[in-house]
Amino acid sequence: MEIVKEKLSKGLDDVAKCLNLDPSKTIFLHSLIFDEDDKSRYSLMKGNMLYAEILMFGSGEDNGAKSVICYYNDELLNYYQKEKIINTDSVIKVVDNQVLDYPNSSASIMFLEKLKNDDNLRKSLKGYTIVPSFISKYDIESAKLLEGKLLMTLEDNDKYTSKYWFREIAKRDGISVTPGMCFKGTNQLEDALIYMKQFMPCNVWIKLEAQRSGKGNIYLENLDVEEARRKIFKLVENIFDKEYIEKELPLIIERDASYGDEREVMNIGVEAVITSNKISIIGGVAQKTKDGSYLGSYIDPMVEKYLPYAEEAATKAFISYANEGYKGFITIDVIVTENSKTGEIKAYNIDPNARFSAGLMLLRPLRTSEAITGHTMYGLSFTYSIPTGGNIADKVMKCMGDNLYNCKTGIGLIPALLNDITLMDNGKYYLKVVSIANTYEDAEKMFEEFKQKIRELN
Repeated sequence: MEIVKEKLSKGLDDVAKCLNLDPSKTIFLHSLIFDEDDKSRYSLMKGNMLYAEILMFGSGEDNGAKSVICYYNDELLNYYQKEKIINTDSVIKVVDNQVLDYPNSSASIMFLEKLKNDDNLRKSLKGYTIVPSFISKYDIESAKLLEGKLLMTLEDNDKYTSKYWFREIAKRDGISVTPGMCFKGTNQLEDALIYMKQFMPCNVWIKLEAQRSGKGNIYLENLDVEEARRKIFKLVENIFDKEYIEKELPLIIERDASYGDEREVMNIGVEAVITSNKISIIGGVAQKTKDGSYLGSYIDPMVEKYLPYAEEAATKAFISYANEGYKGFITIDVIVTENSKTGEIKAYNIDPNARFSAGLMLLRPLRTSEAITGHTMYGLSFTYSIPTGGNIADKVMKCMGDNLYNCKTGIGLIPALLNDITLMDNGKYYLKVVSIANTYEDAEKMFEEFKQKIRELN
């Protein structure tokens, strides 16, 4: 198996090349939502607008790879075009920008409907390869309509998204994972917790088989079986029936990474593109989390220190995935620990993400900036929010001011994702910002200045 290091300065065009595909004949779908009628692959968080994340790693070329999005603010699209972040000709919008609610929760469904109703689009995409984050039956229909192809079959794709399956192959192939076990059904919870108390007396994480952004992680301090059962049922009782939850629901239990003299120092998402004979490792980003939920990504000098350990641990998992037939983009989340007494550094694989992940929203533009400047750059990608009223995109860019990203310098703030059609619970609009600079301190400073200006709008 050939293992190489790559830099995705050209985003999806580079991904296509790593997959041995012609970018000009490839369509990428960031379809994070599982099929609505398939509970076994159900995602706990049905988000709006998250499909537009793919823009941040879209093609900037005249004849590059296509990106399917459901909706995006046109003013930001024009800014992306001006600063050469993407080429808007590469974007396929499948929902009119006046639509306030998505007709479905899957980009794949909407892309299929668009193809059925748009003869010109269907003809222009004839023979393309479709690369979705998760293969669904809708992608199969779309490929048939286009007389194109998919990288894998639906049946093969299923297992790669499973944390339960990942635990099983880790045991088989000697992949480093945090100590723990996997089992099926809450009826086995008590035995599992007794085992953890006896051999690994510490706080634990209980995880569901399929989830996103940490929605579905349960942190358990006292290893109380009734508390664990109650929290699991709260998460899934509206999805599955009681008998399935008690007897069949796949569950994973893991020891907290900070244990004894070991202390967690970093959570790094290591990213790669896998084919049948090659693994292209494209780097990694550290992940900021709270209570197991993903908040954002960053790359600073400390990430450079710990990334080699994370990459070494993840590479074993990548090889197992390749041997199992996986083809596509993948991120393995790796916890890095350091022993407070000996200084020994260890790395544990914790979660597989056989799809495009949020970390790429930072990694791709940062690599592009490095290609512009010719030296190492640092940055962050964090979520925020902005009050309603007026032209939201205009507000965002005015608050960024002179720090708005410029393609000539490769430095600045990028409004990476703006949901200006669906309000959050706090009555504001969801916003994600990328900040790139010569130093991490400068990137943080720009982001803080931006947040202060947003606060002044309230």
